[in-house]
Amino acid sequence: MFNSRLENLTREFTHKAPWNDTPPLGQLRTSEAAFGAGREFRQFTLDQDRFKLSPLAQTPAAEFAKKDGPETRVLTQFLREGAPLIRSGIHIIPEAFALRDGKTPVLGGNAIIPAENPAFQWNPRQGVPSVVRRVFSLNTCTGCHAGETDCSGLHVAPRQEGSYAVLSAFLRMDGTPHHVYDKASGQKVEFREMEERAAIFAALLDRTDLKRMEDLRAVLRERIGRSH
Repeated sequence: MFNSRLENLTREFTHKAPWNDTPPLGQLRTSEAAFGAGREFRQFTLDQDRFKLSPLAQTPAAEFAKKDGPETRVLTQFLREGAPLIRSGIHIIPEAFALRDGKTPVLGGNAIIPAENPAFQWNPRQGVPSVVRRVFSLNTCTGCHAGETDCSGLHVAPRQEGSYAVLSAFLRMDGTPHHVYDKASGQKVEFREMEERAAIFAALLDRTDLKRMEDLRAVLRERIGRSH
């Protein structure tokens, strides 16, 4: 019963409805390690009846991760100036920054976790508060699937037919918090990802419980900007 209901719910987003020729699909994201040494992420959106490559949400292009480059300097300035919004989890990475007397695109057409740095974190120049750096990096594809969550690239591993998919420790279901050592700040970070998701869904399903919604306000603010 659960599987059939889950399939029907999924089809509402992936299949055409009789009254609509376009599935209500926001985007399609891919994660693969077949075309190079690192793990690569891409994002596609529907253009009529075809998928087209689109910039990754909340994830700057690779040149913005280069140490001491002009792109990194302008990204650092953005993080400093937008620190209050980033702390609240409601920031949006802009499509372009003013750079070199013009507009330079920010969002990447792809993002790669380098094979030589599987614990990749976005860590721009000094002067960015550690919590701001962490929230910004966690919202990117490469940060979330690597160093920020201590993930090896996949939060849901491929599986054989008839077997269960293995989840990363970030998505652990046993109620135990997931602790990560943040090498950028030297601090230990605690995640309760699935507990937070369950609480949010419960609150959304029972909107009469105003106290629960109020208690979750801080959690929702921190999560609302995430690309995942």
